[in-house]
Amino acid sequence: MPSCALPQRKERVRMLLAAGCSHTQITRRTGLSRRTIARIAKEGRRKLTAADISDNRPAGFEPECLNRCRGCGARIYLWPCMQCEIRAKAESRDEVRRLVKSVKK
Repeated sequence: MPSCALPQRKERVRMLLAAGCSHTQITRRTGLSRRTIARIAKEGRRKLTAADISDNRPAGFEPECLNRCRGCGARIYLWPCMQCEIRAKAESRDEVRRLVKSVKK
């Protein structure tokens, strides 16, 4: 198990914050507390140095964090895979619609 699970979660929170998600929305998506999310938001991003920037890899990229998604098998850097997360939400929405239709009948 890589030791980068926490940095991955922090990076995911930062991405969601940058996308305009509220702390409550991020809490629901990640399972982290609102206090933890507030701390991550307050930290901001670390300052990049010249050593972080190269043509071979993006700044802040940790090769140990590159894994395969357990759901679809795609190569991912952050967990969970966004595609699998979106698919699961769509499937649960479809299931709710089916249940509502069956109750109405």
